[in-house]
Amino acid sequence: MRTILSMIFSTAFFIQAYTMKVSVEALNYELICTEMVYFTAPSQTQFDVGDDIYVRLDCVDPQFIQSVRLYLGHQLVGTDGTAPYEWCKPNSSEHPALRDMQAGNYSLTAKVQYTCGNYRYFTKKIKVGFIRPALVFVGDLNLTWLTSLKHQHTDWSFFAYQLGAEIFIKADQCNRPMGQVIWYDRNGKISARFSRNSQYQGRFQSAKLVKVINSGCRS
Repeated sequence: MRTILSMIFSTAFFIQAYTMKVSVEALNYELICTEMVYFTAPSQTQFDVGDDIYVRLDCVDPQFIQSVRLYLGHQLVGTDGTAPYEWCKPNSSEHPALRDMQAGNYSLTAKVQYTCGNYRYFTKKIKVGFIRPALVFVGDLNLTWLTSLKHQHTDWSFFAYQLGAEIFIKADQCNRPMGQVIWYDRNGKISARFSRNSQYQGRFQSAKLVKVINSGCRS
């Protein structure tokens, strides 16, 4: 009887140990199937029209990766099975989909196939044809904050006014149903707000127009 119980306990211990080993191996296998792949190029997200876009992806351990497919939007650019994974190399004519780029917003998507059969996707968004807003000067003042604001609100009108020795910027939200007139000081801080339906402009009633910066109001 004691011999039988000993055999039972030994068998149970073996099964438990084997199960733990299988679980650990399965966990390691799962980690292998999620090997990180990451974009090292392009490093920037904005490009000029006509640029070529060199793409490179790297990983820590390529032995678990079978191949990487790169897509530009839904278009297949190419497949690379050797690390580092590269497309549109300089001084080559391969991968024309990434050359002489036209203006637009694009997604670069890498579809990674692992040796275990699983897939994983990595995406990077880029923009071609980014227009840098023109700098805004009023006299000798370079109003960098207004450069950004004007670029964000092309349908607003902006004017420079002088009140005493100070310069103020008047922003007219003319294309909004409940638009306002907003007065900014030279540093971009809001000094006052008024309804567009009111003629009252507070202390700015006596301000003198010195420059029309942008007239975005529809007639």
